[in-house]
Amino acid sequence: MTGIEDIVNAVVGYTGWLRLLIAAGSAAAVFVVGRLLFALLFKLLRVHKVTITTTLFLLFGAARVFIAVMKADPAHIAVNVINGLVFIFGVFLLIRVLEDVFIGRKVRTDDKFEFPVIIRDVVRLVLLVLVVLFALKAFLNFEPTALVATSTVVAAVIGFAMQEVLSNLIAGIALQIGKPFEVGHWVELAGQEGVVVEVNWRSTTIRTFENNYITIPNSNIAKSEIYNFSVPTKLVQRAMTVGVDYRTPPNKAISVLLGAARAADGVREKPAPTCRLSDYGDFAITYRLRFWIGDYKDYRVIEDNVKTNVWYHFKRAGIQIPFPIRTVEMTEVDREAEAEKETAERRARAFAVLEGVDIFSPLNKKELESLAAAAEIRVYGVGETIIRQGDPGEELFIVETGRVKLTVEDGGRTVFSKERGPGYLFGEMALLTGEPRTATIKALVDTETVVIGKNAFEGIIKKDPTVVNKLVEIIEKRRIAVAEGAEPEEPTPAATEAEEDEESVLDKIKDFFNL
Repeated sequence: MTGIEDIVNAVVGYTGWLRLLIAAGSAAAVFVVGRLLFALLFKLLRVHKVTITTTLFLLFGAARVFIAVMKADPAHIAVNVINGLVFIFGVFLLIRVLEDVFIGRKVRTDDKFEFPVIIRDVVRLVLLVLVVLFALKAFLNFEPTALVATSTVVAAVIGFAMQEVLSNLIAGIALQIGKPFEVGHWVELAGQEGVVVEVNWRSTTIRTFENNYITIPNSNIAKSEIYNFSVPTKLVQRAMTVGVDYRTPPNKAISVLLGAARAADGVREKPAPTCRLSDYGDFAITYRLRFWIGDYKDYRVIEDNVKTNVWYHFKRAGIQIPFPIRTVEMTEVDREAEAEKETAERRARAFAVLEGVDIFSPLNKKELESLAAAAEIRVYGVGETIIRQGDPGEELFIVETGRVKLTVEDGGRTVFSKERGPGYLFGEMALLTGEPRTATIKALVDTETVVIGKNAFEGIIKKDPTVVNKLVEIIEKRRIAVAEGAEPEEPTPAATEAEEDEESVLDKIKDFFNL
């Protein structure tokens, strides 16, 4: 008998009532410790539905311990329990050391090496269970198989209750091994979109676009399609369907849709957007517009930019987006009268704007009316580029309503930036000489402009060539005013060009219009 046994025998003795007390205490300890271990395990697995079955199981185990202690020598059992605990603690410590040596060091030295946490936890749990079972056999001569065999019903109940948990656990291990997604990836799992924030034994948690957290059981994920928008690259293609009225030629509709997509913030230039005629519907020809974005998380904002641009580009191109009409119209509409009314309103608006512009002061009323009849009213949305520095052009713009921002760059550096409102004129040199744009103009708010093209102005000039000389005089006066500082904040496209004399400008106008 060892020294520990002598101490235990001296304290507890061999009386019957003390043996009963020790047996009861041991059984109670087994029950309490078992409940704590099960609670820890269930918390890890996120299970809350097997409380009754685990209680029955632990009661049965406590009864077995009570009977075993009543039949055995208390001192000898105490010594074996202490030795068993020391053995379990030592093996557990050895496992942690080996884990740190073979896995932890590799993780710290190699950024690309990853070992799934869920697999590490499962291996720990399995090893711990095996060690405990071995300790029961080696130190207490307790057959774990006897406990399982004599508690078949309870074990069956637990197994039945845990089948969903085990299914989620196995699915979680499969997901960790296969790695179809990782924390930080944007995915669609079981019909839910979001960014992965956690993957554990039982489930995967994602954060949606609305900042809601959704926990999805791993078994559900394993049985459904997995869409990962972050691999192999973050480049993602998006598509949208647009209906266009039958009066619009397909080539024109496709061209305008592609222009709207290219002009939208966030759309990648390469790969370039594409557009195809999709279907001839009951009320419209539908087109499928596809474009690429750099990160899936931004697709809602970028799609909004594209859809907004489509409306404005369609408005300027005179393209309508039809809608289904399910009711019978009871009033007769004279479409020709409506069209004439719209044309008259457009001419009146254009004439009012042109009448207040100094560059057109040499024109008489009839000529102004002719120019207004050929003018366009174009609407630009917030942030849209009206003209871009360096681009070719043959049109002049006058702001009717809204505000624009003028920007001049030199070598990629902004040298001038100013805001302008109604009445601001730009693009006169492009209209008269066809020279490239010398500034970039963007709409700061929804902006309506009166646009005069080369064809509209050509007829007036050819009828009265003397108008050209008057125009050159006005342009030169504007340049001189800028040069002398009368309008230092107003470097119009004409003013920012190289210094040229009147004859040079006049020659360019004549060449441009074949005069």
